[in-house]
Amino acid sequence: MGSSQTRARTPVPCIGRQILNHCATREAPDICIKDVQRLDANHISSVPPSCFSGLYSLRHLWLDDNALTEIPVQALRSLSALQAMTLALNKIHHIPDYAFRNLSSLVVLHLHNNRIHSLGKKCFDGLHSLETL
Repeated sequence: MGSSQTRARTPVPCIGRQILNHCATREAPDICIKDVQRLDANHISSVPPSCFSGLYSLRHLWLDDNALTEIPVQALRSLSALQAMTLALNKIHHIPDYAFRNLSSLVVLHLHNNRIHSLGKKCFDGLHSLETL
């Protein structure tokens, strides 16, 4: 079998829930999940902008216990139905302005156990439903 860089990607059918953890990957995979996506504990250090494209009904996203150093702002833009997300246990150091702008349905956001040392003045703008931070 060829390396992951030379291997063609195989389309993955949409499913109700997907749990991927403890995988040896550095980038979030292109997979289609209807409502729940668990990508925790995978050593993920980057999330491509198109990673969650088309997942308009995704409600829960676990990206905790990875190696993220920044909020994947572009990848989160299309997730307006998202209700709960955890980015805890990463290496995030800054939250930029409007990082969660399109996440108006988000109720729970976990950011604990990161290395956050600065926040944009408008970093939480758009989180109209947020109850737990």
